[in-house]
Amino acid sequence: MELHELHGRRSRKRTPEKQEPAEAADSGRQLRPLLWNRIVGIGLIPFIPIFSLALGYTLLHAHAAQPQGGVHFWKSRDFQMFGAGAGVWLVLFCAGLKIRGEPWGLRAYVYGHELMHIVMTIASFGRIKGFAATREGGHVVTDKYNFLIALGPYLWPFYSVPVLIAWSISLLCWRHTWEYREWFLGAVGFTWMFHLTFTVWILPFGQSDFHGPGHIFSFCLVYLANTICLSGVLIVLAPEVTWHDYGVAFLQSAEDVYRWTGEAIVGAFHLLRGIFHRFAG
Repeated sequence: MELHELHGRRSRKRTPEKQEPAEAADSGRQLRPLLWNRIVGIGLIPFIPIFSLALGYTLLHAHAAQPQGGVHFWKSRDFQMFGAGAGVWLVLFCAGLKIRGEPWGLRAYVYGHELMHIVMTIASFGRIKGFAATREGGHVVTDKYNFLIALGPYLWPFYSVPVLIAWSISLLCWRHTWEYREWFLGAVGFTWMFHLTFTVWILPFGQSDFHGPGHIFSFCLVYLANTICLSGVLIVLAPEVTWHDYGVAFLQSAEDVYRWTGEAIVGAFHLLRGIFHRFAG
């Protein structure tokens, strides 16, 4: 049975060893999925500006739209509580970096990171063979491996899930829960910013989680997943924006990226042709 070890936070460099023929053949088999991941990763690159522009267009639409109830969504109590929760954690995160040289909540992040590996392993019908988590990092040993298991901790906020589950259960069991929705939104904002700040902070450490899927594929997928989730939060919190509006914004951004790319290619072609004629003549 083949076991896979997923490491969190920092990865250690290993000195390359001489490979036997069987090991070399096995390495060749492992390179094939990595090559496909690189090809898919390159294919995902155009979607980065498309989804980014779609989010920007959606924000502009929310700003220009007639507010419901006479109040724009960013002035609403719900959005302010979400933003306040996110702001509180952002202040704590920056204070930790300034005072301690590393953010507060590092142990909690490592545990959540490794637990997300475990959740995705179970969802992929794999088995957990080993688990460890400390402030210095962690690892999970499994008998199954795929890109969702490797990248799961970076794709969505782990600690927002129990908050949303608690909110859903409270709605079913207690009729007054809706009166406290602002505090739940504050908790979601807090945990969401917890996820975003640690994701951005930890990337320069050279995460070994990205080695299997490949760095191009990993970075593209992580960026797209977080951008899509952020767009979903905007649609939920902003009554001026609907899924239809976001779909229109997405199509507009795709058309703009296609047009700008075509114009850039044509412009580069004419520039190179001019340089060639100048030197040739």
